[in-house]
Amino acid sequence: KIPMNVMTPNKKAINFRDLKFKYGPGQHPEMVDYVGQKKQVDFARRLGVKHVVLVSSMGGLDNSNFLNQIGKDKNGEGQGDILVWKRKAEQYLIESGLQYTIIHPGGLVDTPSNEMELV
Repeated sequence: KIPMNVMTPNKKAINFRDLKFKYGPGQHPEMVDYVGQKKQVDFARRLGVKHVVLVSSMGGLDNSNFLNQIGKDKNGEGQGDILVWKRKAEQYLIESGLQYTIIHPGGLVDTPSNEMELV
């Protein structure tokens, strides 16, 4: 898909943080990012896979990260905690006994490179 601001260059890009989001039945982060990942790790172990590469997400140790708020209401209730569940899945892989590599990609920003600090 082409981003909306590329198709209509005179319009500002949508700020996804302003969108309301609801998960479908059984599709919330605990089920997708934790239970689903556990099943994949267990299956890999049963198959005798030698090395698992997991592409997770940056920010898994930051409970205040905005990704943990997606799917929650104004009171912080509801299904959410994407990064919390991803981190629990990483821990499950670490403790599985399988050899692993965990990649934590970060978000892309539209800021000139001389205005960014690399950490």
